[in-house]
Amino acid sequence: IVVNEQHENIYSTEGKVTGSKKVGYIMTQDVVIESNKIDSVITVSRDITQLIRDGVDIGSGDPSFYLTDLGELKLTLIDEATANAKIRAEKLIRGFSHIKGIDNIDVGVFQITDPYGEDDYYYGGTNNTTSEYKNVSVTVHAKYCIK
Repeated sequence: IVVNEQHENIYSTEGKVTGSKKVGYIMTQDVVIESNKIDSVITVSRDITQLIRDGVDIGSGDPSFYLTDLGELKLTLIDEATANAKIRAEKLIRGFSHIKGIDNIDVGVFQITDPYGEDDYYYGGTNNTTSEYKNVSVTVHAKYCIK
């Protein structure tokens, strides 16, 4: 809860501000709702009309959406990206050589984007929290030794 004093300017007969006086307080409080029930969160964040009609001075921001299973998803994506890198390397050298082993491998940053939006990929990664739907990607850089 944040409490702020509210002041009103005091004016001279010439219209110049000569001071201020305390006229009251404004108290604000942020409320955070965490839930796996996405539809309910969206409804609550948008349906504040009745509270406003009842005279409650209230505002509602857009909800933020986060992946709750990101740790497991990262491991799955790394596995899939690594397997895909090997398939691509094998296709590139098919008929000319064979893969002997991995020389070097590293994982890039994860990009979490809106599948219907225009999110940009950034060097440090992207984490879109405005969309309830997500595309998650990672790039694996693999260098293979060949025979």
